[in-house]
Amino acid sequence: MKKVQDLRVRKIGSRYMLVAAQNDRFNLTNVYTLNAVAADIWNHVGMDEILLDEIVQWLTDVYEVDRDTARKDVEKLLSEWLQMGLLK
Repeated sequence: MKKVQDLRVRKIGSRYMLVAAQNDRFNLTNVYTLNAVAADIWNHVGMDEILLDEIVQWLTDVYEVDRDTARKDVEKLLSEWLQMGLLK
């Protein structure tokens, strides 16, 4: 899996929004709200292939979460992003 290109996280107030960016302009037709951890994950993975184990390890290093919980939560999040068309 990889992220769809041209999607950027923007912090608006205390919320994180995922929006399409083209030529330094933002298309607000489809805007996705992310919590802080999901926004961190989105920014962390970059444009390379998304590796579940790498994200899980990163989460357990950065946040106080056990490996099983992190894996379950990341699997759910990636599944949701796939269904929404944010990953290919």
